[in-house]
Amino acid sequence: MRDGRWVSFHRRVSAARHQPCGLQTVPPSRQFACLGRAGWAQTVNFFLAGLLSLGFAVGLWQVGPSRWGALLIGTWAVGLLGAGAFRTDPVSGYPPGTPDQLQRHTRAGALHDLLSLIGFLAPAVACFVFALSNSLWWAIYSIASGVLFAATMALASAGFDQSQRWVDLGGLVQRISLTIGWTWQTVLAVRILHT
Repeated sequence: MRDGRWVSFHRRVSAARHQPCGLQTVPPSRQFACLGRAGWAQTVNFFLAGLLSLGFAVGLWQVGPSRWGALLIGTWAVGLLGAGAFRTDPVSGYPPGTPDQLQRHTRAGALHDLLSLIGFLAPAVACFVFALSNSLWWAIYSIASGVLFAATMALASAGFDQSQRWVDLGGLVQRISLTIGWTWQTVLAVRILHT
């Protein structure tokens, strides 16, 4: 499938996946997809991403340029595994029928948020740790990635906390942030592979 056909296919699959009781709903963020009918898929996603990141951290520990950086990537992995182990609380009316924001967090939701916070701080710091190299372009790219990752995560968090300015954009901004973080990790892996 090429061009617009792929986008059309993806939209149809997404719409079908998020149509409980005939209502088309889309979670405000991928993390909230674990609350829906097919929530197991997002939970598996958290576990697989966490295990792959943990494997990457072990490899970095053995051959990478920074043990601190390896520990930070490992912390990111533990955050992903924790996010999979503990479901998030409903937010922004998803799943349908729930309030925009709960009056009180559940224990699982609080643990999900805590582990996610620790996990999301780690790659931002890792970008700065791995920026220390003899390559100017890599240093600039890593610092820019760290700043953008942290800034977009802060904005996404504001959206999830129901900030009027960001509530409708929280999920989109989080997806942008994750794209920045995963891209940086991929480029890091390729860079280390070729050194």
